[in-house]
Amino acid sequence: MNKLDNSLSAYSIDKLYYFDENITLNWYAKRIADKFSRNISVLDLGLGHGITANYFAKHFSDYTVLEGSQQI
Repeated sequence: MNKLDNSLSAYSIDKLYYFDENITLNWYAKRIADKFSRNISVLDLGLGHGITANYFAKHFSDYTVLEGSQQI
């Protein structure tokens, strides 16, 4: 287990700020996707909740995520 895996509990839906983070990350993903063509290559460093990853994977034709934690 690496040090990033120690933060796994921060991504749980029962955390106090999960609702706020969900709203913010969905807004962020939509805002970024609206600014760029579907035909560009996108590299995402860190996945976290997976909210942006799910949105970007549907929007961009070439999307890659690099995540440092196998657990997250």
